[in-house]
Amino acid sequence: MPSSTSNSDPSRPGSEAGTNWRASYVLAFVMVVACVGSWEGYWRNHGFDPSVTDDAGLWGLARHKANVLGEDAVVLVGSSRMQMDVQRDAFAHATGWPPAVQLAVVRGPSVPVLENLANDLGFVGTVICEVNPVLFFADTPNIDRMLDAHFEAFRTFSYGSHVEQRLSMWFQQRFVTRLPDLGYGPLREGWEFGRRPLPSYNAFITEDRYRFGNYGKFGHLRWANKRIAQVLRNTIPKVMPPSEFAKRLRHVNALVELIRARGGDVVFIHLPSSNHVLKYEHEWWDRSEFWDKLVAATDVTSIHYEDDPVLARFSPPDGDHLGRMRAEEFSLRLGEVLVKKGVAPGRSD
Repeated sequence: MPSSTSNSDPSRPGSEAGTNWRASYVLAFVMVVACVGSWEGYWRNHGFDPSVTDDAGLWGLARHKANVLGEDAVVLVGSSRMQMDVQRDAFAHATGWPPAVQLAVVRGPSVPVLENLANDLGFVGTVICEVNPVLFFADTPNIDRMLDAHFEAFRTFSYGSHVEQRLSMWFQQRFVTRLPDLGYGPLREGWEFGRRPLPSYNAFITEDRYRFGNYGKFGHLRWANKRIAQVLRNTIPKVMPPSEFAKRLRHVNALVELIRARGGDVVFIHLPSSNHVLKYEHEWWDRSEFWDKLVAATDVTSIHYEDDPVLARFSPPDGDHLGRMRAEEFSLRLGEVLVKKGVAPGRSD
């Protein structure tokens, strides 16, 4: 004889308890979606846009691609100037090269990456290497080590890590709450100072690591420039002494020769700076003492923006980086200079 309590058995379909559990699950799901959606909407309304995270894993993926492309590989090496000022499609259109692999890193030095490429027999392409005097001609061993995690991500690269990175990027491109600027640390700091995090003008990054500058999001640019100028006036950099500088030149030349011996090439580029940053560079790294000696020691194609009347017209609003539209134009003009110098093939049309 059926039990009088059988209809309350949660394990039986159609039971009252089972229906209540399903309703609870649906309600919980709706509440989670509502909370996440509200959180997403709040930050999007305050200027944040979803973007991939520029971490060591993403760099390792790009570095792997540089080897896969073989002799067709063109890689960009340097700091955030290179990452923002040279844009993929415009540069490829002007040079006739395939889209360049972006290996520049924010505040990152060029020489360790050049060394990583030179010592890898699997790399046989062309290196467009930024010469940022603050990093290239300074005695900064700690900064040179900042890329160790990036090199390790490339060394341990596998199919599994590739899939994991792609899945991570899928979520990052769809949720602003995955942005580092909205992590626990920045949110807690903002709470302590009574302000919310503000969107960065250079936070948007593509899957292939190109960074876009949007100065429309930089609400206090003049104030920020004054503050940075004051910091630079009170900063004494670790300029390489003559003996260390001579050693650096020999080392860089040896790296260039390794790449050339495999059929590759290296181009040195000094990208635009302005205002307080330009003054700081001229004060501590006189061109005749540093850039000119690098050019003489390496005997490769070298482009200093001040030597070209077209490139010299580009002035970074923050002293360091061009906004997206100006970066697109700069990439075209830089590509044309490389074609004129016989380094790049140029457009086929």
